Amino acid sequence: MVLPNVTFDQKLYFPEDKIRLIYTPGHTIDSISVLDEEEGVLNVADNIGDSLEELIPSLAVVKTEYIQTLLKYKELDFDVCVSGHNVVLDKSVMDQILNLFH
Repeated sequence: MVLPNVTFDQKLYFPEDKIRLIYTPGHTIDSISVLDEEEGVLNVADNIGDSLEELIPSLAVVKTEYIQTLLKYKELDFDVCVSGHNVVLDKSVMDQILNLFH
């Protein structure tokens, strides 16, 4: 095993591939999401559940941090997001989740 030779705090961008890694705490404190700017796809991993009945995953952070992650997602330019179990969801799912907190 070796330690990583590339790390980041908030975001990391690969301009030649148009790939952006973003720190997005939620399901875990060290969660990241990957935005493919060319394809308009955001991989949110386990930060969003796989069904409309279970959109909010178990959270390892306080609710306010997770809400900030959802608001960060809303600012990004993408068409669809993919959950950690390969469920494809529309960007409007962010508003659906935020509404569950009200």
